[in-house]
Amino acid sequence: MDELATIQVQGYSIDNEESEEGVRCVGAPILDHNGNVLGAISVSGPAYRLPVSRLVAFSSLVMDTAVTISNRLGYVA
Repeated sequence: MDELATIQVQGYSIDNEESEEGVRCVGAPILDHNGNVLGAISVSGPAYRLPVSRLVAFSSLVMDTAVTISNRLGYVA
């Protein structure tokens, strides 16, 4: 529950090889006009090419893209 609270505050999540050994991912939610989660967008790659520090750097790009898509679907913050 603590992890989910952190994800909600920061606006993105990181998969640090929890789902698949050797693969890391950063993702952000896509919201509809009511603020409900419709889906997500993410960037993933092999862990040797995506250290956690690089995932944090990608997080802003992923979140910006998620906001753009959400806005086009009618979401207004």
